[in-house]
Amino acid sequence: MSAMEIITRPLAVVRHSAFRYVLVGGLSFLVDFGLIVSLRELADAPLWLATSAGFWGSLAFNFSMQRLVTFQSRGRWHIHLARYVFLLGINYVATVLLVLSAEAVGVGYAFGKLGSTGLLGVSTYFAYRYWVFHADSPPRMQRAGGLRALPQEQS
Repeated sequence: MSAMEIITRPLAVVRHSAFRYVLVGGLSFLVDFGLIVSLRELADAPLWLATSAGFWGSLAFNFSMQRLVTFQSRGRWHIHLARYVFLLGINYVATVLLVLSAEAVGVGYAFGKLGSTGLLGVSTYFAYRYWVFHADSPPRMQRAGGLRALPQEQS
């Protein structure tokens, strides 16, 4: 391996959207935790209010950063937001089902939560990349034998 490859290989990892996805996820947790602790300890806010502010604040941060930094998506923010919220609902239901299922089969809720976090973390990356924040222009419908075909992916 040449000296140039040693220098540029780590930079390629940092530039990859998967690295940015994990980084933004970690920063989102810090926003959530920081808001809860700050509002609770510094402003003496009720726990329900501090927790809610942390949750919603981290979601707003996560949406903005994943959209603009991780996937460098522009335009159509309202479409991205609608897809983001829809996926959030799917992930919520999947998390509850996975945690309850893990408890029901005897492996425990903690294992279910860890497993669901890993599984949904990976699947959410691909959903963000290929659906939520993908293709800022509306897909074109192509004619195929007089019928409308599925939209073709744009490069």
